[in-house]
Amino acid sequence: MAARVEGTVVDVACIVDAFARLTRDADFTIVEGAGGLLVPVAPGVLMADLAARLGLPLLVVARASLGTVNHTLLTIEAARARKIAIAGVVTSRAADTAGPEEPTNPEAIATYGRVPILGVFPHGRDADVVADRVLDQIQPRAR
Repeated sequence: MAARVEGTVVDVACIVDAFARLTRDADFTIVEGAGGLLVPVAPGVLMADLAARLGLPLLVVARASLGTVNHTLLTIEAARARKIAIAGVVTSRAADTAGPEEPTNPEAIATYGRVPILGVFPHGRDADVVADRVLDQIQPRAR
């Protein structure tokens, strides 16, 4: 939609070529998606299609609050249906205070989704500490 508003079309082949060029000598790469796995990127192309073309394992970043179990499990199911590897899940809190459901959400996602929970991002400035822990956990898997 953003491309349409700007009067342009996303060139997926250009993204794939740039990824290959920019990561040629990289030991480790993180590519950030936008909007979710089933969001259109270009006509006939979903974010899942782009992820599959890049061949990277998926790190699902899910909100920590109410509704995340369903949304995250649906994302995991969609990725697996498309044969996209899943590195794990992190949850991210958008507010300072946690809702009553938040402590049990990661366990439910891990159990029903059969995925590792790699971290729980707090709201605010401590997020960089969690990010470092997550990178420590996923880097060995990516090599």
